[in-house]
Amino acid sequence: MDVPPGGPFRWHAAALDTGDALYLPARDGRVYRMRWPDGAWEQVLAKIEADLVGIVTDPGRKDRRIAAFLDGRLEISKDGGRTWSPLGKPGRFADVDGIATGPDRRLHLAADGAVRTLDLATLD
Repeated sequence: MDVPPGGPFRWHAAALDTGDALYLPARDGRVYRMRWPDGAWEQVLAKIEADLVGIVTDPGRKDRRIAAFLDGRLEISKDGGRTWSPLGKPGRFADVDGIATGPDRRLHLAADGAVRTLDLATLD
């Protein structure tokens, strides 16, 4: 697998999308996405200020992605990861160390030994 330009990268923070992509943050704050099967990389986030925890796909809306960051920020994409905007108040989900979705369209955020849940259908 080739790597995108702009490294070095934070391989420990690579996030496997529940869809068809791998997200990889660079140390300079940019985030890249590689789609299968072609393996082409593209930059999808520019100059983020915090480490990426993970990126998931909304099971009910395959074009919607949610990204969680260590600083408690959530970002949402409604176009498959091409553009992103803040979701909720910055820092609202501080200390998140895990993110997942389920077939019930709930977003699960693990933080401080507890799991917070958000109903993704409310974002429709």
